Amino acid sequence: MVEPEGARALLSRLASRYWDLGDPSRANMLEEMLAEDWVRVVIQPQKIYRYSLDS
Repeated sequence: MVEPEGARALLSRLASRYWDLGDPSRANMLEEMLAEDWVRVVIQPQKIYRYSLDS
């Protein structure tokens, strides 16, 4: 499913987690990316399997 909402927030969260936004080049790259149009691809499983690893 393609969602038009939430992509910029996700981009900002991922950038702050994995990049040093104190670095001016990274902060500038994020600003350039946020100026673009983004969508969020949501994958929803049809089934979920849970396993327990008992010792």
